[in-house]
Amino acid sequence: RLTAALRAVQDEVRYFGVEMGSNTHRPAEPSETWTRRYGDCKDKAYLLSTILAQLDIRGVPALVSTTRGRGLREIEPTAAAFNHVIVRATIDDKPVWVDPTMTQQGGDPRTLDLSDYGVGLPIVAGTTALEEIAPPAKAEAGMVTVERYTPEGKDGSLKLEIETTYRGMNANYARSSLAGSRPDEMERRYADYYRKRFGELESVQAPKVVDDRNANVLTMSESYVLRAPFEVEGNIRGLDVWAETLDGISQLPSTMARKGPMETGTPAAYRHEVSIAAPQGWRATVAPEHEKYGSPAFDFARDISKDGETVKVVYDFKVTASDIDGARATAHLEQMRKVRDALSARLRFAPPAATLEASERDKRLKSLLRDVLDSGSGDTSNTTQGAP
Repeated sequence: RLTAALRAVQDEVRYFGVEMGSNTHRPAEPSETWTRRYGDCKDKAYLLSTILAQLDIRGVPALVSTTRGRGLREIEPTAAAFNHVIVRATIDDKPVWVDPTMTQQGGDPRTLDLSDYGVGLPIVAGTTALEEIAPPAKAEAGMVTVERYTPEGKDGSLKLEIETTYRGMNANYARSSLAGSRPDEMERRYADYYRKRFGELESVQAPKVVDDRNANVLTMSESYVLRAPFEVEGNIRGLDVWAETLDGISQLPSTMARKGPMETGTPAAYRHEVSIAAPQGWRATVAPEHEKYGSPAFDFARDISKDGETVKVVYDFKVTASDIDGARATAHLEQMRKVRDALSARLRFAPPAATLEASERDKRLKSLLRDVLDSGSGDTSNTTQGAP
């Protein structure tokens, strides 16, 4: 019942407010908000609380601050301290905090994590203090990406298959982002991203999305043929890999010199796997590696291994704390810098001699053609300039 009511208010009532007159502080009547299908945070919180009451679920609006968070405890009581309204529902005598302004959420509301808001002030008679918004005991969040590169021929072209699985809050973000994208636009955007990394490619199929909203697990599959993904290094060919899954969560702050506490992200697990099968006759020249970094707020490991001529790179990153105090911030950021450096790697392979000879002939031929074209272009230019 809570799930159905929450999704109705989140998805069917647009988050939009008209902040004029009494609307700056007084919510509209629930019937008005439902009829017009839009409202600001206080309108939607009042509407959801009213629907829950009709479903025999106790729910009340609660004031929070999206900027101060739990820092609200340190200031004098004032209505100006709050800038957002959510709802505190009660299920089995336990508080369940939900935000009716969010969209495309999945899963059980009891697993939603609104602990970033820190504390809230329920609007109910008898309230005398702020209440902590604790993270749920069974919150699940994170991403897993698996990239598989397999030979598409003897010329070094590769087929790239990517499967990305989003869970919990990450599934919510992905679902919300995809909701506003047309399939053809999404296919073009994703293909262009890999063209920037690998050059010429063909999209084998449009990205496929499988969404289990009740479990809050969303999976996206992509498939491409990379025509010339390897970088030439003399007699060696290199392929650059990048743990994009860990990119956002490992971003460094704009100010590295920290004296106060800093936010480090919502606890979650991220994993990025890369598997590359060398083309027939090619030899992987990769040596096994293991790197590990960490701080009180995260654990990171990167492993590079080789099985025959197949190379595998596995990145694991776990956010273990949502913030870190100022005394440990500098050491934390130094470790995070090492993580950023480890997100990319160049894996090298040695093609057979016949491939190298053919490649060298192609290179010489292309160079010769360029010289001929450049020479011809120059002659035409001179003739044109001297023509009457």
